Amino acid sequence: MQFSKNGPEAKAQKREAALLLRFRATAPTPASKKYMSYRAIAEITNCSAYCVQHICRHALKPAIAKKKTDAARQLAQRHVDFLRSDRTLELWSGKRLRERSALFHRRYPAKKIAVTTLRRLYLKHKVRRKKVRQEKLLPEGQRESFVMKCADV
Repeated sequence: MQFSKNGPEAKAQKREAALLLRFRATAPTPASKKYMSYRAIAEITNCSAYCVQHICRHALKPAIAKKKTDAARQLAQRHVDFLRSDRTLELWSGKRLRERSALFHRRYPAKKIAVTTLRRLYLKHKVRRKKVRQEKLLPEGQRESFVMKCADV
């Protein structure tokens, strides 16, 4: 049997040949009968017995089912905008991420956000705690009393 030396098609050819020689099928199941040994297949396909063993065992592994994403944890653009808005960041400036995720769930009961997801969102959009604190404004009454105290000193 001739195989091309390099390239992805050579890898696919070796895989197909190994499976056909071992199981006489390209999509074997765990119940499939084994017709040849790894060593014999390795001699025919001109690769190591370990390579053939890997190909055969990998073909027998069940396909990993993709994890279904929870609809409650999928954030729409309006949720991201709410979390990034200046008003929200100003109100939540002294809160921990755990408290912020609880406040978000209270605001949107159908949605949940994990602390790590909130952290990643802030990192992605470059929201910095120091920047939020710098931009935080004092209420008018406190501002007047602060100015009066500063004037007295």
